[in-house]
Amino acid sequence: MLPAVASPKRTAGEIVVYTVLLWVMTLLLVPVGHLGVIYAIAALALGGGFFAYAVGLYRNCSPKLAMRVFSYSISYLTILFLAMGIDILVRYH
Repeated sequence: MLPAVASPKRTAGEIVVYTVLLWVMTLLLVPVGHLGVIYAIAALALGGGFFAYAVGLYRNCSPKLAMRVFSYSISYLTILFLAMGIDILVRYH
């Protein structure tokens, strides 16, 4: 919705900021949520990938790249939740 009222560059800049905040929050779940190494590695790697895509979008705002970032965000969330579940299963069973 934001690109309808703001420039693509501004929108991409906000995506970068929100991606960094999301990355930090997912890493905070390790100590706060008592999650282990499996989740930590997944959160670190997936967040890094998301950040790379977001910065790439900021550098080169294109609809094609924006769609890749959106697609990655769906995979990111799915894999992150899987890692969380696997981490809990491995550690407590």
